[in-house]
Amino acid sequence: MVNEFGLKISKHDLDTLLPSQMLNDQIMNFYVQLLAEPSKNVYIFNTFFMVQLLSEIYQYEDIKGWTKNVDIFYFPLVLIPIYKSTHWTMAVINNDLKQLMFYNSLSRDLYVDCFEVSTTSEALKKYLKEEHQERKGVELDFEQWNVMGDFIDGPMQKNWYECGVFVLEVARRLCLEQSLEFTQEDIPRIRRRIRTQILNCLLMD
Repeated sequence: MVNEFGLKISKHDLDTLLPSQMLNDQIMNFYVQLLAEPSKNVYIFNTFFMVQLLSEIYQYEDIKGWTKNVDIFYFPLVLIPIYKSTHWTMAVINNDLKQLMFYNSLSRDLYVDCFEVSTTSEALKKYLKEEHQERKGVELDFEQWNVMGDFIDGPMQKNWYECGVFVLEVARRLCLEQSLEFTQEDIPRIRRRIRTQILNCLLMD
């Protein structure tokens, strides 16, 4: 139905945008590409980046190709969608403010143990140190950074299947420098808008 950014979106993929459905990788990856395309201030990783980074056999040499032609430290914001234990979350790297944060739309009490934020944070710190060494010739000094081993405040979902929609909407608002003020009640409208944007390959309010 849609073929852009080297990704093909089928009717099956679009159907995950129907009510009560969890978004799949194809929708997540297509939409973040759509967000990143016009932005000069935000870099967004593919969802499979963290899968490889969190692998037990991770080696920097195997993963550095992800940023072969990109200096991620040039961008004020770097967003990394994360899928783990059937749940979407997102890492947010603010290079200007030297912050590493996480966004999770489920209650911390409900999900923090499954997400293992400390493990994910340490994996990202290790990668960023190695990437900085590769790009700048010196390891990134996290003593100067605020690494939040917890989740940043943001809109919360009221069920178990809206996480991907929340992540994409937060990513969109960060790219557009908009407030993160939206609620579960806005999600049906947001799902419809994302579907239209994907079909038209065009962002809109």
